[in-house]
Amino acid sequence: MLSILWNYLRGYVIIEVKGFSIERFLNLTSKKGIFIWDLKETSKGAEMKISVKNFKKLKSCSKKAQCHIKIKNRFGCPFVINNMKKRHLYILGTIIFIILLYTLSSFVWLIEIHGNSRLKTKDILKFCETKGFAVGSYKNSIDAAVLKKDLKNEFPEISWISIELKGTKATIQLRETLSPINPVDISEPCNIIAKNNGIIESIITKKGTPLVKKGDVVSKGDTLVSGELLIKEDETGIIKKRTHSFADIKARLTHKISVSVPFKYTEKIYSGNEQNSYSINLFDKNITLYNPSIKYENYDSFNSLNQISVTDDYPLPIIFVKNIHKEFYYKAKKRTFEEAKKKGESLINEKIIQEFDFSTDIINKTFEYQKNENELIVTATVYVIENIGEEQKINSDEGRALIETPENADR
Repeated sequence: MLSILWNYLRGYVIIEVKGFSIERFLNLTSKKGIFIWDLKETSKGAEMKISVKNFKKLKSCSKKAQCHIKIKNRFGCPFVINNMKKRHLYILGTIIFIILLYTLSSFVWLIEIHGNSRLKTKDILKFCETKGFAVGSYKNSIDAAVLKKDLKNEFPEISWISIELKGTKATIQLRETLSPINPVDISEPCNIIAKNNGIIESIITKKGTPLVKKGDVVSKGDTLVSGELLIKEDETGIIKKRTHSFADIKARLTHKISVSVPFKYTEKIYSGNEQNSYSINLFDKNITLYNPSIKYENYDSFNSLNQISVTDDYPLPIIFVKNIHKEFYYKAKKRTFEEAKKKGESLINEKIIQEFDFSTDIINKTFEYQKNENELIVTATVYVIENIGEEQKINSDEGRALIETPENADR
C-alpha cells in the first residue's frame, strides 16, 4: 500500500516496449539499476510500469536493444499538477469556492426549535432576532448563555433550555412548565348549581352544605351545594356563615346531537396531471428559475423545500423550491341510504370527541334516522356521566356572618 502511494506521489507511466530484442532491453535496464514493475507480455511485446525519473534513462537502453518505447498512460501528482497549471480558471474557481464555503460556515443558516407546545415557534424566533440571533447571524457574536437567560426572562413558560451551535445549524431545545391553573378566589362566597338536567350519580362535598344525594333528579339551575354553613343553632337563633363551595358532583344525563347528510354531493378528484415551477431562495431572496403559466382551471398547489447543505450540520443559505400544481375536478356522486347512515354516524362520533372532555364517561349512544328526498338526518342520543356542577356567586359581603333570631325569622 505504501509503495503504491509513493509511486503515485512521484509519478509513473505505463509503457509498451516492442522491437528486435526485448530480453536485451530488460537486461540493460537491470544493469543500470532502473526499477520496473507489473511487467507482462503482450501480443506486440511487453508492457510495464516505470517512474517518471527512470523513464528518462531508457533512451540509451532502447537504442542498444533496437526497441521502440510507447507511453500508454500517465499517473501521479506531477501530471495532475501539470494539468492544473494549464487550467487557470479552474484553479481560481476552486480557490474562490473554498474561501466562500469557509466564509459561509461562519454564520448560522438554520435555526431549529424543539420541545415547545404552548409557545409559538415564530414568537421565540422573533424575540431571538431582537437579541441579534437570527438566520444569517455571525456565530462568534452569539453568546448562548446570555441568550438562554434572556429567553427564560421573556417566556416564564420555559423551565429549561439549551442552545447548541453545530456547524451552520443552531438547535434550541426547551421544556415548558406545566399548564397554568386559573386561580380561584376562595374568599368569594358561592353556591354550586346544576348546569344541566340529570340524575345525581355521586357527590363529594369538600366545602359547603350539600342539598342533594345520589339518585336525586335535578333540573338546570337547581342549587346542589349551598355556600351557607350552619355555625350554631340554639334558642337565641341560628348563626350561618357564607363560604366558597367546593364539590365534585357527577350526574347521569343525555345529550342530543344531530347532523345532516345529503344524498347528492360532489367529490374532489385529482386527475394525475401536474405542472411544476422552480425557484431558488438565496439569502432570503427568491429567484425564479422556471415559472410556466398554469393551464388548469382547478388545481391545488404544494411546495417542496430542499435546503442545500454540505453535511447535516452545515446547511447553506440556498433553498431549492419546487412548486407542484396538481389538477383536480369535481365529480357528482350519490350516496345510498347505508352510506349516508355510516357517514352521519362518523360525523357524530367526531363531534363527540370535540365536545366532550376526557372526564366525561360515555355510557351508551343510540341513533335515529329521518329520511327525506334530499338528505338523511341522523340524531344521536348520548348517555353520559359528567360533572354537572358550576359555581354561582352569592351576592353578599365576603365572609359576613348571618344571624337569624326567632323574631326576624318570622318576618
